[in-house]
Amino acid sequence: MTKEQQALLYLVRLGIGNNAESGFDFTGVDWRNLVDSSFAQGVPAIAVDGLQKLYESNLSLDLAIDRPEQGVLKYKWFGFVMSAEQDYRSYLSVLEKLTGFYKGQGMPMMLLKGYGLSLNYPVPAHRPVGDIDIYLWDKWAEADRMVEEILGIAVDDSHHHHSVFAYEGYSVENHYDFVNVHSHRSSISVEALFKKLAEDKGRAARHLLPNGTDLFLPSPDLNALFITRHCAAHFAAEKMNLRQLLDWALFVREHHQEVDWGQFWCEARKMGMEKFVLCVDAIAVEQLGFDPVIFHTPEEYGGFAVQNRALIDRVLEDILSPADFDAKGLSPVRYVWTRLRCWWHNRWKHKIVYSDSLLSTFFVQIRSHLMKPATIVGR
Repeated sequence: MTKEQQALLYLVRLGIGNNAESGFDFTGVDWRNLVDSSFAQGVPAIAVDGLQKLYESNLSLDLAIDRPEQGVLKYKWFGFVMSAEQDYRSYLSVLEKLTGFYKGQGMPMMLLKGYGLSLNYPVPAHRPVGDIDIYLWDKWAEADRMVEEILGIAVDDSHHHHSVFAYEGYSVENHYDFVNVHSHRSSISVEALFKKLAEDKGRAARHLLPNGTDLFLPSPDLNALFITRHCAAHFAAEKMNLRQLLDWALFVREHHQEVDWGQFWCEARKMGMEKFVLCVDAIAVEQLGFDPVIFHTPEEYGGFAVQNRALIDRVLEDILSPADFDAKGLSPVRYVWTRLRCWWHNRWKHKIVYSDSLLSTFFVQIRSHLMKPATIVGR
């Protein structure tokens, strides 16, 4: 781990309100590298929050980023925070309109990830916004027809487990499945579990948006499993970043008393991702200062951090310095070749994320891509 990566972890730790009693020596830190890393990890605003807390605790700090020659870099970094807050307000306004549209059609809407997870952050607007992921239970096909007929917006159904359309400048993913059931054999049972948990609307959280429109958020039990499975899938397929790790750890900090942890760990074992979850929990505790108690780790895993030190370090290193397999903009042949190289490179991750064998997954995913040919070349 580089000194810049250590510094970023320290600032993020401060930014989310966790104690960092030992302090950190920023002498020799390459601030341009640190700032670039904060963007790559999806936490630039969180890191700025940490820097602000550092200033508040020590007014006599002499940091290289405060020197005149670093002015452009610092203003770019701090300026992003203001831009992110504006983006968040814009995102929220569009979310209100979309929720109101579905409510007007008599369709309750559940919001996945995104805004719902931002509510667990000390400053919600400092979590980057992205797509709007929604779940409409058994009304998803009817909802897509409404979007096309009433709003006049084309809906793209070339993807697995969700359709996509552009709405007010944002990409909306209308999920008919929580996970891609065609990517792994085990995903079929995972999806059945998620749908079962989603059917209990009495446990789902009702959230009131600023304009008075209400929507559903996943229940704590559904969210706990969905967030970890989502992070694990990103990690195994390509990479995950600190923002995704924070989504999980901050959710747990806010809702751990509402989760059925017996069920969570039982299902995590069935899915084959318990080692991944344990590694992420260890990183959250060791590097970001979260209280280990909130993760409700079963006694049988009490020695995991000691016995699996190399694996935890490898997961952390992959988060902070992932291999580059960016295939965007490549020709179809080069795109497929790059994705195959990425898949082979990440086979060690597959072993701590899925219960499926690597060979089984290879053939299942070929079939998955043939079902939706556009996914073969990344569209």
